[in-house]
Amino acid sequence: MRPPFPLKDIALQSGLSLATVDRALHGRAHVARATALKIEAAIAELERQYAEARIGGRRLVIDVVMETPQRFSNAVRAAFEAELPGLRPASLSARFHVAETIAERNLLAILKSIRRRGSHGVVVWCPRHQRSRTRRPN
Repeated sequence: MRPPFPLKDIALQSGLSLATVDRALHGRAHVARATALKIEAAIAELERQYAEARIGGRRLVIDVVMETPQRFSNAVRAAFEAELPGLRPASLSARFHVAETIAERNLLAILKSIRRRGSHGVVVWCPRHQRSRTRRPN
């Protein structure tokens, strides 16, 4: 079966490598169930985005990283999703990385993974993380 979208788009939306997406969609070995579910979710999201925006050209992807209460992150996601289709002729989609608390090492891991897979922009909303440093005199 031919994938419904370019493998590159599925990989970008899912945050997985192109090789992993190719392996999963072509029924090759060594694909975890969680990975297959991620790919299914990415395809469903792409179908929703294509149906809403009726896009056929190049898409820009932004990542939104938030450490906030769930009600706030839900409101921000709804606001983004309401505005993105109106940004034509540009076609923007957003990947959300949200949690009520994110340890500093996990935040850094998220940002490194975004850098590794690529993004056209990153929005970060989280409180200042306190590091155990000694203050330098002024």
